[in-house]
Amino acid sequence: MNREDLQALADLRAVDAKVLLDGARFSAAYYLLGYAVESALKACVAKQIKQHDFPDKRLVLDSYTHDLQQLLRISGVKQAFDDRTKADKSFEVNWTTVKDWNEGARYDSNVPEVGSGPPKRSYRRNKWCSNMVEDSMVKESLTDAMIRAGADLTKKLDALQWPVVASLWFYASEGSQWKLVLASPRVTSDGPTRSYEAIQDALAKTPVTEGALALSDIEVTDPKSPLITLLRKNISTGPTVAGMRFTRNVVNGHFIEDAYIYRMSDRAPTGQVA
Repeated sequence: MNREDLQALADLRAVDAKVLLDGARFSAAYYLLGYAVESALKACVAKQIKQHDFPDKRLVLDSYTHDLQQLLRISGVKQAFDDRTKADKSFEVNWTTVKDWNEGARYDSNVPEVGSGPPKRSYRRNKWCSNMVEDSMVKESLTDAMIRAGADLTKKLDALQWPVVASLWFYASEGSQWKLVLASPRVTSDGPTRSYEAIQDALAKTPVTEGALALSDIEVTDPKSPLITLLRKNISTGPTVAGMRFTRNVVNGHFIEDAYIYRMSDRAPTGQVA
């Protein structure tokens, strides 16, 4: 499969997704549209491989993935993407909404037209083993600047009365990166796009060390998502902004490699319940 094949596939999957969307088949549309984005990014990767050149091994290995953020990093268009993101707030929100797609969306049947955000992620059931400890040692660090930025954003959202029932940095081992997860009933009522727009506005009003926190580092979720439901059964901070490291724990058979929890509550400071 070459670059032209990937470009054609991206166009086909986008058309297929539109047909499904028009037919109110929202889960299937979401699933196929993710492949359209993946194919488009892989077409950008393919452009970097010249005829008769021996391809870079790391580029080839890293391209065999469904992780959209990883594909963006190796696409060769990252700088243009960053420039567009800085200049176009709507573009930034749209990418932040789509970035969390993965091939597991084929198992989701609860993607509505509007309202609740992207499909709820499932978290693998893993048994404790020494390999997990070893694997967790090689990963992106959660810096003090990131911790301060997450706390400051949570407080700013509270001040703006945007209800947050759970706020935490969560290490996603699949992508080897940290995500600031924010759970809010607004994700259910307003949908992910409006939620990211509200957070984008709050982030612009929050003094943050450069590089510590960007909108693309954030994931909004339904308060009843599997991760939040799992953690809330074992942790309760109340509607405050705390600081709790939760590392290499097994909760109800689910392995949580690492997290830094600011809030895990059944209600926001504004009084709205999960």
